[in-house]
Amino acid sequence: MDDMDYNDNDLFIFNEISDNTDICRLYSESTISDIVQEAGLEYVAGYVAHQNKTKYPNLQKLTTNDDSENWIQSVSKGYLSHPSNEFMNTSKTAEKCFNNFYGEHFSKEDYVIQKIINLIKRDNEYLDCIPEEVLQCELAYTYEFAK
Repeated sequence: MDDMDYNDNDLFIFNEISDNTDICRLYSESTISDIVQEAGLEYVAGYVAHQNKTKYPNLQKLTTNDDSENWIQSVSKGYLSHPSNEFMNTSKTAEKCFNNFYGEHFSKEDYVIQKIINLIKRDNEYLDCIPEEVLQCELAYTYEFAK
């Protein structure tokens, strides 16, 4: 060993780095990408749910016991809610329609968000309990994040 002194914190940090490296090896890049994409979608949906909590309380979960609770709480700073299952499912449908509409490039057409909303409403997985104005808000944020 050289002249450097090591303490328990150094060992903890090394073990933490090793654990994270091992975890990354367990997942493929596409799996990690899917996890990050899901977290981003939950972030946007949680923000939209929080912004509309008075007018549409059904957009958020009142209580939650899932693993994402800690992540939402850690990034929230009080501005996120846990999206309800229905809103999260509709958000996934919205994202699918958004990606299908845009493909690799953003459209320069007019009324893009309204066109995507029409696609969402025609999708078999769409739950009509989510108001159109909420979809417009969510798609606007999704568009901003995607740019």
